[in-house]
Amino acid sequence: TGESIILEDSIGRVRRVYNNTVGVFTNSPRYDWHMENLKQFPQMQYEGREGFKYVDQNNKKHVITTPGAGSGLMGLPGDYMPPSRFVRAAVLLSLTLQTKRPKTTED
Repeated sequence: TGESIILEDSIGRVRRVYNNTVGVFTNSPRYDWHMENLKQFPQMQYEGREGFKYVDQNNKKHVITTPGAGSGLMGLPGDYMPPSRFVRAAVLLSLTLQTKRPKTTED
């Protein structure tokens, strides 16, 4: 089914069980922390940004476009710390194309 759970165990604490709704995980901090942190990246999207729009003093409309393709992922963390890896994996997984599972080996 593709579903998974995350088990977190720590010394002297209660074991935590999470339904892995995102489909990725990494080491510390805890999974619930990563899920809260993921809320800081709602702007991540497949499509590029339209650019900055404004109207000048002469009422003329302007658009400053982005410098190239991929602007929808501007701000995606690139370091190798666990929080950045979690965000990067979650965002990139959300952008992958989902295919139908074949019913037979002939499909």
